[in-house]
Amino acid sequence: AVVSTQSTGNICRSELIEKPEFTVGEKVGGDGKVERGQQCQLPMSISPAHMEPDNKGVECAVYDVAFNPEVITRSGNAQFKDMVVQSALDALVSKHKLKLDRSSVKLPKMRFKGTPARCVIRKRVAEEKEGAFDHLPQRPNFPDVH
Repeated sequence: AVVSTQSTGNICRSELIEKPEFTVGEKVGGDGKVERGQQCQLPMSISPAHMEPDNKGVECAVYDVAFNPEVITRSGNAQFKDMVVQSALDALVSKHKLKLDRSSVKLPKMRFKGTPARCVIRKRVAEEKEGAFDHLPQRPNFPDVH
């Protein structure tokens, strides 16, 4: 669990989330040297907030961020774990418009905050693929209104 002063984020796993993708990339630094590194794409699913009491009985918002189990397994590496936590925080801030003081973020030794609940995990629609929407009925032709 990732805890901030007023909200908590649970890092969870689900086989329904796509596996992470790793690629090797290069960039030219300011000094002209080519730097090689690994880039990682971490697919995730973020739940809506659900209210749960904290350890003092005060209600706080809890968000569940689900990753593929491979991500959780790789999080045994401290650097990778930090990247996963930062990615989850970035996604929570972006999706839920949270104001987050990163200096107040804690990683307590609890496994999960609140009562586990099922979440709906939607599959991404491949809009770029030709024919992706062929199964939908054709839009009727309505006359122009003047």
